[in-house]
Amino acid sequence: MPAWEEIEADFLKAGFTKHYEHEMHVRKDLTDLTEDLLHFYQLHVKDRLIALDDLRNAVKGLISGGKVDECHMMAIFKSTD
Repeated sequence: MPAWEEIEADFLKAGFTKHYEHEMHVRKDLTDLTEDLLHFYQLHVKDRLIALDDLRNAVKGLISGGKVDECHMMAIFKSTD
């Protein structure tokens, strides 16, 4: 996945002007996974099925202890043409 700066640069190079930008920080707590989340993660793994216990064990191995920080960027660009 390209970095936000690369995406923004591509839009500006294509002749768009940025009018608004908002950064959103999210902290996900994955320490107590349920069956509901299992279905979500199985969508990302196309080559095999994941058992709930396997997913829980994988999360236990995270450096963050199962808490994940995410950053999402939303921007509005307008064509200058």
